[in-house]
Amino acid sequence: MTYVPFESDLSGKVAVVTGANSGMGKQTACELARMGARVVLACRSTERGEAARREIAAATGSQEVSVMEVDLASLASVRSFAGSFGDRTQQLDVLVNNAAASLGTREVTPRDSSATGP
Repeated sequence: MTYVPFESDLSGKVAVVTGANSGMGKQTACELARMGARVVLACRSTERGEAARREIAAATGSQEVSVMEVDLASLASVRSFAGSFGDRTQQLDVLVNNAAASLGTREVTPRDSSATGP
């Protein structure tokens, strides 16, 4: 099987990728930068986000990659991110909700599960 990259010109577009410091999020951010988008890496760890930003910039030649800190498990952090992002730009063209959040466990009783159907 041959890999054929998706080709699109995203010049002038702004993309936010959550969980972009590793794995699929980082690769997605890299491809968006390669297509010309201004990419914001939305990460819990600024330090790991900066490391990813440097790797993406080196791989793509893009200087339009930045890092913003956000912890999606914290509503206060999400609100702060949204306010800061809005102060930086009034534009959002692509949003990739990649980050996983572990919000704990929930116990379900047999009675609870029967309410969802057979």
